[in-house]
Amino acid sequence: MAQYLTSYQLISDGSVHDFWVPFAFFFASMFITIYVLSRGISGGIEKLAYFGMPILFLFALVLAVVVFFLPLARMAPPR
Repeated sequence: MAQYLTSYQLISDGSVHDFWVPFAFFFASMFITIYVLSRGISGGIEKLAYFGMPILFLFALVLAVVVFFLPLARMAPPR
């Protein structure tokens, strides 16, 4: 994780995160949002929620299973 963050902040090798990557994701999400909102409530937001909510619960279930199977961390004795 530390290597990823230092790469993103251009402290170390930044070849993975070029200058344009954050802008590309911003504009992609902006265009998707504009498209959904332009379709209206029943045509855009409702259909997005129809598929998005089950996916959200599926991701939550997967995350709960992953957390459940993580190894236990050993706690340091109090000082």
